[in-house]
Amino acid sequence: MKYLKLLIVFLLVAFSSQKVSAQDNASDAASVSADVVSSIGVTANQNLLFGQIVSTSSGGETITIAKDGSGNQSSQAGKFTVNGTAGATVLIETSNQSNTNSTPDKLDDGSGNSLDITYNLYSNGTDNASGSSSFTSGNDVTLNGSGNFYFYLGGEITTGTSQATGTYEGQYTLTATYN
Repeated sequence: MKYLKLLIVFLLVAFSSQKVSAQDNASDAASVSADVVSSIGVTANQNLLFGQIVSTSSGGETITIAKDGSGNQSSQAGKFTVNGTAGATVLIETSNQSNTNSTPDKLDDGSGNSLDITYNLYSNGTDNASGSSSFTSGNDVTLNGSGNFYFYLGGEITTGTSQATGTYEGQYTLTATYN
């Protein structure tokens, strides 16, 4: 019996000092990448100018400036250039209502008088106003092989009856964001 007790103590000590391991391991690796692109830029190359408009007592004169600047003897279409990484997709947005929901924007003379203006935006992958197509804010463009895309801004204003004289101004903002 003494030997039996010794055998039991020996077996307990022998098995308690050994590690029992039942671990299961698994692993996987994920790829990591970074796409470094050129900073994106927007340049307003030309302002949209309607030129001189004569105020009449009958009012209602509508002046339209086309994407190539034609429409009034001293008019000029606006022009923007977006530049960045060639082939990149870019979201184009404007802050003006008439490019998103057909609600006229306002030009202001600083004295409380205003003119309604409806903007018309056109775009082209080449620097060619006459070959450009109508563009609506909130759409994407793909920058050309040189990393550029061009936008041409026309518009239409209508004078009111005996429109107050003065210089009427506003701003058109074009924003470009990489997708």
